[in-house]
Parts: sequence; C-alpha cells; structure tokens
Amino acid sequence: MGRGIDATLDELAGGIFDLRIGFDGDIETKDTFDTAITVSLFSDSRADASQVKNPERRRGWIGNEYTPGFQIGSLLWTFDQTRLTRAVMNQIEDEARAALQWLVDDGLAVAISDVTVRSTAQGRVTLSLTIQRSASEVEFRLFTLWQNTGV
Repeated sequence: MGRGIDATLDELAGGIFDLRIGFDGDIETKDTFDTAITVSLFSDSRADASQVKNPERRRGWIGNEYTPGFQIGSLLWTFDQTRLTRAVMNQIEDEARAALQWLVDDGLAVAISDVTVRSTAQGRVTLSLTIQRSASEVEFRLFTLWQNTGV
C-alpha cells in the first residue's frame, strides 16, 4: 500500500464508487488529486443574486458559510440548463480553472492548463484539463458534465 494524498476508490457498477480498505483496516491512498478535483468541480458553490434571483435556489455547500476566506466548489451547476454557445463554454472553462486554482495557490500543483469544454454529437458536454504537478508529473482528466436526457 502506497502513501499518498488521495483515497483509493474502486468503481462499481452503475457509476458507484467505494473506498478501498487495506488489510490493516486503513483506507488505501495514492498520490493523485482525484478527490480534490472532483470535490472542487462538482461541489456546488453558492450563487449570488446576479446569477440566481431566487435565494432558495442558490444552492451551495454549508461548509463555505463558516470558513471565511476559503471556498470549495464551483458554479458549474449554474450552466446545466443554459443554451450551450461558445461564450458559455468559455465561461465553463473559466469556472473550472477558478475552482481548481487553490491547488496551485497551496503549492500542490504548478498550473492548471488546457481546460477545454466540448459538446459531442451524442449530446454530452465534456470538460478536459491538465494539471501540472511539481514533481514533473502531468495528470489529464476528462469529465462528462452533462448528458441530454433520453439519449
């Protein structure tokens, strides 16, 4: 079992994930950013009044309310019902970059680069990005952000 900064997850059927537990009873770890990336991109950051008028629909993670100067999550959720234009795709790329910037600010990564949003013929919206790490390693990630229903 290697020592790392991220929990090792096993993907089960139906897109469900489970923690991998070692023979010693501890959660197995690996040297990746999988959890940090997933939480940063897919935890909902609270929208402000200019983004969502109705206060009850602004969402957001409650932990952000009690940690002044620290926010986790993104506003990617605000784009899921938006007509996908190149301008909106650029905004999604900017939001993804901003959500991951803390990795660079905290010295865990050197840069977040090659952030690209694409729309596929199958009705999916994908996000790809590259994280440059200080150990000269590069991690590439591809996420499906949305998929049209009924496809």
